Amino acid sequence: MAFEDFRLNAQVRAALVRQGIDLGRVEHGVTNSVVYIKGCLRSHVTQESSDLSQAKLDEVDRAAKVERILRSIPGVRDVIFQLDRVVKLGWRWKPR
Repeated sequence: MAFEDFRLNAQVRAALVRQGIDLGRVEHGVTNSVVYIKGCLRSHVTQESSDLSQAKLDEVDRAAKVERILRSIPGVRDVIFQLDRVVKLGWRWKPR
């Protein structure tokens, strides 16, 4: 089980890097094939926008995309998020 978690953790990290997520602002881990993501899903290439509502919508879209990618990794049983700026209510992501 520990080796499987280690392998999944490496795949999660690779998926976050491929999406351009700033790993300095997010913590990730895997326990018993459940992925835990905590922090802020900010991109390295995020352009500072004067439109705050657009920035929130971008982060909502990014959270939904990251969730879809992580759930598609073989062996992942569940994905638990504790994000600073977005929250999942039911099946929908919303800004805080």
